Amino acid sequence: GDFIHNFTDGTLIAGSFLVSPEVGVATTLAIAAHEIPQEITDAGALIYSGHSLRRSLLFNFITSLSCIIGIFFVMVVRTSMNLPVEYILPVAAGGFIYVAARDMMPELQDKSFSLKAHVGQSAAILIGLMLMMLTAHAHHIHE
Repeated sequence: GDFIHNFTDGTLIAGSFLVSPEVGVATTLAIAAHEIPQEITDAGALIYSGHSLRRSLLFNFITSLSCIIGIFFVMVVRTSMNLPVEYILPVAAGGFIYVAARDMMPELQDKSFSLKAHVGQSAAILIGLMLMMLTAHAHHIHE
């Protein structure tokens, strides 16, 4: 999970630098502000579960490398597909919004399986992604 989270951080950093250096620096600082405490917590959790400090730090370092992979991914996709930056940032930001909403809404973390709830959650995510893509597309057309 942390690997994917850090990959998404990388996509957001790269996308924000494509908008402007100012947005890129602000985004990088915001991500660092939440990542540093999270990685310390992750290392503590690994130590608590029986891993050594060295092994915990190694695992954190390896998963953190996915941020760089995310940056390269955005650059390759942007170059090869000529994808406007307006499509990159909303999707990455939407991923963060979903994670934040899911962590803050205990009813979404119910352990009992409900197909209706999962279909509803998936539909809401897809609708949100489509709205972000449509908004970005409309903004791109009007420029």
